[in-house]
Amino acid sequence: MSHLLWSREHARTWTEALPLGNGSLGAMVFGRPGQELIQINHETAWSGSPASNTREPRVSAPAAAEALGDARRALRAGDFAEAEQRLKTVQHRFAQTYLPLADLRLDIQLPAIGAHIPAVEVRRELDLRSASHTLTYQLHEATVRIRTFVSRPDQVLAICVDCDPAQPLRVRAGLASQLRTVAAPAASGHAELCVAMPSDICRHPGTRESVIEYDERAGHSLRGAVVMRPLPPHADRAGQQPHVDADRSADSITVDGLGSIALILAASTTFAGIGVPPTGDEDDAAQQARATLAAVATTPFDELSRRHVADHRLIYDRTEIDLGGSLHHTEVGTPPHERLLDAGARPGGVLEHAPDLVSLLFHYGRYLLITSSHGARLPANLQGLWNAQLLPPWSSKYTTNINLEMNYWGAETANLAECSEPLFDLLEALSRTGSQVARDLYQARGWVAHHNTDAWAYAQPEGLGLHPPRWSFWPMAGPWLLRHMIERIEFGTDADAVARRAWPLVRSAAEFYLDWVEEVDGQIATLPSTSPENDFLAADGQYSAGISSTMDLSLIAELFRSLDLLARRLGECSDPVVETAREIADRIPGPSVGVGGMIKEWADDPPQASQGHRHLSHLYFAFPGRTPTDSELRSGVSASLDDRGDDSTGWSLMWKMALRARLGQPEKVEDLLELVFRPAGDTETGERGGLYPNFFAAHPPFQIDGNLGFVGALTEALLHSHGETIVLLPSLPLRLHTGSVRGLVARPGVEVDLDWAYGRLQRARLLARQDCDIVIEHDGDQVDCSLRAGTPWTWRPDGAVRSL
Repeated sequence: MSHLLWSREHARTWTEALPLGNGSLGAMVFGRPGQELIQINHETAWSGSPASNTREPRVSAPAAAEALGDARRALRAGDFAEAEQRLKTVQHRFAQTYLPLADLRLDIQLPAIGAHIPAVEVRRELDLRSASHTLTYQLHEATVRIRTFVSRPDQVLAICVDCDPAQPLRVRAGLASQLRTVAAPAASGHAELCVAMPSDICRHPGTRESVIEYDERAGHSLRGAVVMRPLPPHADRAGQQPHVDADRSADSITVDGLGSIALILAASTTFAGIGVPPTGDEDDAAQQARATLAAVATTPFDELSRRHVADHRLIYDRTEIDLGGSLHHTEVGTPPHERLLDAGARPGGVLEHAPDLVSLLFHYGRYLLITSSHGARLPANLQGLWNAQLLPPWSSKYTTNINLEMNYWGAETANLAECSEPLFDLLEALSRTGSQVARDLYQARGWVAHHNTDAWAYAQPEGLGLHPPRWSFWPMAGPWLLRHMIERIEFGTDADAVARRAWPLVRSAAEFYLDWVEEVDGQIATLPSTSPENDFLAADGQYSAGISSTMDLSLIAELFRSLDLLARRLGECSDPVVETAREIADRIPGPSVGVGGMIKEWADDPPQASQGHRHLSHLYFAFPGRTPTDSELRSGVSASLDDRGDDSTGWSLMWKMALRARLGQPEKVEDLLELVFRPAGDTETGERGGLYPNFFAAHPPFQIDGNLGFVGALTEALLHSHGETIVLLPSLPLRLHTGSVRGLVARPGVEVDLDWAYGRLQRARLLARQDCDIVIEHDGDQVDCSLRAGTPWTWRPDGAVRSL
């Protein structure tokens, strides 16, 4: 049951529907008997174009230099108000918006039964292991089953409607879109929909409303197409052609069949690459979609399904966690969301009464990362791959001061390294667009990126001159994102190739920060500096721009250390940028403890403007960073977490859980897990995480970072490899006292399987990808271990035994 989401009712809202995807093509399936709704997304459906990055109004290089100089002088003089006003003048516009592509509606009829018979015994389910959705229901004496999946090998969404016993079926499939539709030639036997995407979506000055613009000029916006056609449902009917009626509209078809009808759908856009101008028009997009369908037009649905499942399980089956099942056998037939409600209302909550739901959420996070990133051209955005709104929350773009990074916390540790590839592609594009921003805005070498980006690698500070620097001015996205490339090397996956790929990006980023840092009172400092998205108190008010936030210094120091490590690996130690960065890194102040025993958020440790802020930016060095921490720093991190409090948004809960796990505080991990497993409704507001009926994580509203971050946070409770040892079960919650996990990955590239009972490790199995000497630790016991690539070792608390 820990691989299955299901319900006995159709979805009434988007946060009840169930997601499918193949990295590129996404679908939200509502499971409506007779009147199915499937909302279609495509990863490359975005407003704007590369022209968005330089659209007016823009600040000139001289004006930017003057504004930044004024801001620095004001900060040195303690005039925070003036500094913030000057920083607003360097704001550009806004990153672009991720868009819904189309809606597919299926009118499914059994003419012999009639439309007045209500459906009963409804069940819809998403099987995470097969990445497939199945809807079943009864109509009179007939059982209707509708299977849906999105194939990565064949790049199609496939649907099969079966009726048992076999009788006449009629399916009318219609396509519609919130985007502007453009004329498309009618194609016999196909349903086609062509759309134009907005050339710009920008928040209106002084309001939270957005202005949507369309531009017909080539290259200024994307075009897209969705095409659907029938398919042989089963191998024994491969030679049979279903009867297709020509509907009056080109965007719909009606298909008649006996017992089974199958359909396939493909989508394409004129997207040519991250930061690259669109190429072609809607006809080109439609031709590409038709070609995708033509390649499998005679392949039976069952064969497409077999290929799809085999491909998905190659990556999904690498890792599994088992935390036990429900203590009450009567709950086996209860849907997960109902079990969440029931267990949460009882003493002990989900962890005691339904621990398999913890397993389910872990597997769901892995599933969502696979289906939104594996084989993708763009990384998972704020909603992964799925979005139903033309103006979604926060534009469903990439927020780089925690959310995009959190999406990939579990990529290495949960054995999903391939899923990071689109993130690396975005980094390479940002290094190009960000070099112009570094030059024009900061008169600096290298490249820089700020708080938000999009499919066009937007790298400028947002805000139109109207918004506070607390979020708009943050030129620190590059070092945090580059951390993921360094982690790929540390975990030993394609380490040499990734090191060569990372080298120019890290070196160029280091150039920018060598130009960016200054000296204040004899110390390396950053100014202006913010700590996303927080404020501090000064004598005359509340501000966010100051001098040397702890996060700034932690990120820059880590970047310089990473550059040094890459240089040693690649034989570039005499590079002048490396030598200068090495010298500066030794002078950067590390994190320290201030008032109240908490980690200072800024160098001068001003009072906080608000207690309980959701961001934990000053604690980056502890997680996901790997700065060595002594007892004083660890105590400071813990005190800072206590001060922030537990409850917050979904992603903040995951960051707190990961930090508590890194500190070895299982009781606090357990407290946070209880907050994660709360029901959330569509009317939920404020900063209160939880789970919607489809187990999407609430910010609220929905953001996928809560789901994806859960994978990394729970893994951190089970396995540490950030120091000199591999620590097993360092922060295991008491109420998850018995279980097993297989397929986790530790540095420097060791797959780890664990079994435990009553809080004690029973067995650990390690399999190294390369020869390495390591120290294994559990509950204070240690053993030195020499691992040989491909040779498994088994370790128990009473000693180490080499497996034969």
